[in-house]
Amino acid sequence: MATLRWCVVTRSILVIGRSCLELSKDSIQDPCRRSSLNLGRAQTPLRGSQSRFAWYQKVRARGSVLPRINARWLQKPTLLALACFLGPQALAQRAINAERALEVYQDARDALSNWDVTGVGNVPEVPSAAVLLRGSGMILGRGRSTTPGSCVREALAEAMHGAQRQLGVPEDARIQERMRALASGVTLSLELGHAMTPFAPDTLTDATLEITPGLEGVAVRSGDRLDAAFPSTMLLNRTSPGWAYRALVGALGGDAAAALRPVEELHDDGYVFYRFHVTHLAQIDAAAAPVFLKRGGRTIPTAEMNSKVLRAMGNGFAAYLSRLETTEVIGASLRGTYN
Repeated sequence: MATLRWCVVTRSILVIGRSCLELSKDSIQDPCRRSSLNLGRAQTPLRGSQSRFAWYQKVRARGSVLPRINARWLQKPTLLALACFLGPQALAQRAINAERALEVYQDARDALSNWDVTGVGNVPEVPSAAVLLRGSGMILGRGRSTTPGSCVREALAEAMHGAQRQLGVPEDARIQERMRALASGVTLSLELGHAMTPFAPDTLTDATLEITPGLEGVAVRSGDRLDAAFPSTMLLNRTSPGWAYRALVGALGGDAAAALRPVEELHDDGYVFYRFHVTHLAQIDAAAAPVFLKRGGRTIPTAEMNSKVLRAMGNGFAAYLSRLETTEVIGASLRGTYN
């Protein structure tokens, strides 16, 4: 099956490459897609034409084999080599699809409701995952894992353990019963990481300029240890990708000051930097179905915006503030300075 899938990807690359090379010919290109310098001058050679290159004419006059080299001659061996090099990697880096992501989310939600993570199976196509548990207007638990396959289960277990401590539920024989009752009011946010791509910025400031906030996460490897910062957490903490890299280096090396060194020195010490996209699902309400999020929020079509929706949004804000004022959960209240 894997060989068949690789052959299909290889064939697709060859077909796409053939189309690109064919469309690059001036005889096929429409006038509007040709060089603007040539418009209005019918006798001027088009962009990419052989006659525009003086060196080509000199070589051609000497009887070289160069005139016989064209896109069609180079097409198959070049693209075949490209396909052989990229084919297996392209399969390995394919992101989890929406249907499978919903299945994984539902398994995690069922485990949260039962307060038992043993029902969460391995997800081989997901190399990393992050979980946020929210309730009563605050974050109850966080968890993340970079263990391929079992990352969803590990991240959920860490978040559930953090929620138990946050809520102050005592460790006794009835703890699972109590947590099951509380879980009905807890919302689940799940980020499924895509394949990690090595990233080599000149400086960590450059990373902030190149990595898209809210869409991409960052990761650092040191030896056999790997840690990651996910987009939603970086948004919540207002952390730039560059500072997220520094925090990860400091955590892996056990020395926060070491993260302030130049990137070249970090590379020499064996640190490897990565970037990755995520598929993010979360519940708006504990009883609601999950929605796909982008930059931490749901993309709302313009057609959905009307006075009724805006009124409901305002009522939701008011209800949220009211819950914060009257909540009985420890640590959740309206206090401090708000921006």
